[in-house]
Amino acid sequence: MLPDDGGVVLEGLPQVPRSINWVHVSQRFPVKIAVQNPDPALFSVGTSAVATLRRDGLAHDASR
Repeated sequence: MLPDDGGVVLEGLPQVPRSINWVHVSQRFPVKIAVQNPDPALFSVGTSAVATLRRDGLAHDASR
């Protein structure tokens, strides 16, 4: 799958130009997330997720 602007895909992720207005450049960075005991019904193409970071077993609220 290629971006609509004819750009390139590098390591599975499209190279999105900085001129877009729907996402802040500072918020775009690749991460690897390991899911323990995933429910296959929750994983489908086109869905979104919110990642919660945990440190020392405590949830961190990224909105603060």
